[in-house]
Amino acid sequence: MVKEIIIEGNKAVLREAILGVMQTKEGKPFEQVQLAQDKSLIEQMGYFKAVDVTARPLTEAEWQIVVRVEEYPVVREIRVTGNTVVPTADILKIVTQPVGEVLNKRNLDTTRKALIDLYLARHYLADIERFEPMADSPSTLDLVIVEKTVNTINFRGLVKTKERTMRRLMKSKPGKPFNIKDFQSDMLALYDTQWFEKIDEPIETQVADDIGRFDYLINVKEASTRTFNVGLQLDPRNRLAGLIRVGDNNFNGTGQVGSIGYVQPTGGGGPSVDFTYSIPWIDNRDTSVTFSLYSRLQSNFGGTGFGDFDSPIGSERFDERRTGGFVSFSRPIGRNNSATIGIRSEEVKTVEIQNIGAENFIQQDGNVTVAEFALTRDTRNSRTEPTEGQVYRVSVEPGFSNIRKIGGGVAGNTDLLGRNTFVRSSVEYKHYWSRKRKDENALLPNLNKPVIAFRAVYGIITGKPPFFEQFFAGGSETVRGYPEQRFWGKQTFLSTLELRIPIQKSFFAAVFADYGGAWGGYGSLRDFTQTSSFRLHAGYGIGIGFRTPLGPIRIDFAFDEKGKNRTHFLIGSSF
Repeated sequence: MVKEIIIEGNKAVLREAILGVMQTKEGKPFEQVQLAQDKSLIEQMGYFKAVDVTARPLTEAEWQIVVRVEEYPVVREIRVTGNTVVPTADILKIVTQPVGEVLNKRNLDTTRKALIDLYLARHYLADIERFEPMADSPSTLDLVIVEKTVNTINFRGLVKTKERTMRRLMKSKPGKPFNIKDFQSDMLALYDTQWFEKIDEPIETQVADDIGRFDYLINVKEASTRTFNVGLQLDPRNRLAGLIRVGDNNFNGTGQVGSIGYVQPTGGGGPSVDFTYSIPWIDNRDTSVTFSLYSRLQSNFGGTGFGDFDSPIGSERFDERRTGGFVSFSRPIGRNNSATIGIRSEEVKTVEIQNIGAENFIQQDGNVTVAEFALTRDTRNSRTEPTEGQVYRVSVEPGFSNIRKIGGGVAGNTDLLGRNTFVRSSVEYKHYWSRKRKDENALLPNLNKPVIAFRAVYGIITGKPPFFEQFFAGGSETVRGYPEQRFWGKQTFLSTLELRIPIQKSFFAAVFADYGGAWGGYGSLRDFTQTSSFRLHAGYGIGIGFRTPLGPIRIDFAFDEKGKNRTHFLIGSSF
């Protein structure tokens, strides 16, 4: 039988606590094999750096068990080192080892899990390298953290694109802690450029003899970024025009975008020419600039749709020649915010007014100058194909007009002549939802999944804007199911809810509902009746989209609130 159990070496840990975990008990039969299990159970308590369990006979029938332990010291202070992205105060909150009590090694596992979760919640990765008393100060608990850090980022497959351009796009930098969301955003930024046919999942390699540093290799296959288009275009009134356009969205591998276009209509009015150029970085604060010069023949009430509706001017001509340009600067503010300032100045002249009644067109010839000041917060995971995130945008556009000639439906409004000012303000909100997947932390996220997209816009104009500086609703980018520019006014509200379902990598289907309109502006024009008070209109339908070498193309088949249908075409990305 076990006569007695002697505990030696314990100071802070109670004798009863040690006896409580042991299988060997006083007054119970002695079993030699049980001693090894008792030692393991006592070690698992976590309070001791050394445990020894021995037995000796007192008589032929009685045994004495001696348990010798060496406690860890009482923790008086916890020192945290190695952390750079999470404050020490936040780390101390998740350390489960109480100050003033004996160190318990079991707290290493709970603290380690809490630390990993704490870093992961902030999209970083880290682990504990050491969690033990300091050699020269046993009462100080040394908590050493290893943060996953980017050592190098290299690229394979670049032919045209400069490596410095790639590094400028990426926010992840060598020597900085690895952030999952930042690296995902970097990969999506490369994808959004449309410079590459293929981008592989980055290859991650741990640096030898350094458990916290990793090298990354990104394999890409470049696509052609130069375009030379020659062709014919047909507008909804069956007017033919020849076009030539030359462009490059990665000029000389620097990320700069430029294009020159020429359009010659067969029905008169003169050619349209334009030149646009964008520079993504002009300083070390990532300020971008876009500028354009143009002389365009703008066909009013035309658009890019076909269906049950005609223009208010029928098949007749009502065009404007707009000659001018704009320049716009944008700069990031923090992680997801940006500010934009710009100015646009145009000379407007009505041309090709043929066989139109005096009340069936609007003429306001002169010059218009509009400035823009905007703030944007954008948390989308992709700029071209977002599956999650939000966009908030607020813009104010003060404008100045000098109208020298009026005619048509406003011929009698002589107060429109001369100099007038106006201010156009708008707020916009976008939101994207998609189902989370198991691979959400993959460095190259999967964008090929169903998405619910929502957009809402409200705008208001004060002062006296020219007719074509109003808000317009109707058409492929506002309220589908209605002709382009069907509604106009000094106020507008637009909303869209859309479900996008991928079919293949370059093909998707959509179901949508639009609700919006414009009111409170110039009066009706022929069959395009307008309202002075708030009124919105519904449109709904289905659509398909394609990704092509010339950019995305979308076709929507929509109905208005009366059941009439219209097909809309959109070249470029939707919201």
